[in-house]
Amino acid sequence: TPAWRAGIKPGDRILKINGEATKGLSLVEAVAKMRGKKGDAVSMSLGRDGVEKPIEVKLKRETIKIQAVRFEDLGGGFGYVRLASFSEDAGRDIRRALEKLEKGSKLKGLVFDLRMNPGGLLDQAVDVASIFMDDGVIVSTIGRDPSQKEVRYAKKGWARKDLPVVVLVNSGSASASEIVAGALQDSHRAIVMGQPTFGKGSV
Repeated sequence: TPAWRAGIKPGDRILKINGEATKGLSLVEAVAKMRGKKGDAVSMSLGRDGVEKPIEVKLKRETIKIQAVRFEDLGGGFGYVRLASFSEDAGRDIRRALEKLEKGSKLKGLVFDLRMNPGGLLDQAVDVASIFMDDGVIVSTIGRDPSQKEVRYAKKGWARKDLPVVVLVNSGSASASEIVAGALQDSHRAIVMGQPTFGKGSV
């Protein structure tokens, strides 16, 4: 993406957009200033931990297409699957990735990468977790009013319970990523490795 090519990193703070300070702007207002016609340029000033002066970058706007699922055969019977976001077909795409990885022989283990995954659709979090577990609670919402308690359980009949899983997370793993990682950890279906996650709560 243009941001990646310009060297922008997760955790950078956007201080100015086209010379205008972002202080006091809402996220929606800031995004509106970054969006524009394909091919047009936008300049930004960035703050980065450990760097004294603002970093100045100029980007050319493009249509961004994110490939939600990537996978790789690591050899020795082990596979790697990365999920970039919980888009509407996340569960289906991960199942397809596993099928392709297992064309020759069954996997001995899987590295499931949720690093820098900001989340997405809750029903897809349930679908993704249900690929690895078919029993127990995936997420529950408990409000002050007991009648509004909502519990989502793993779906029966999907789970690859025989497949050992390691889930990778970092400070950019949020929301649905935390739900899936937490559910797999609580049900003893996966080892979670990496860094403390973002820590998102919704009201």
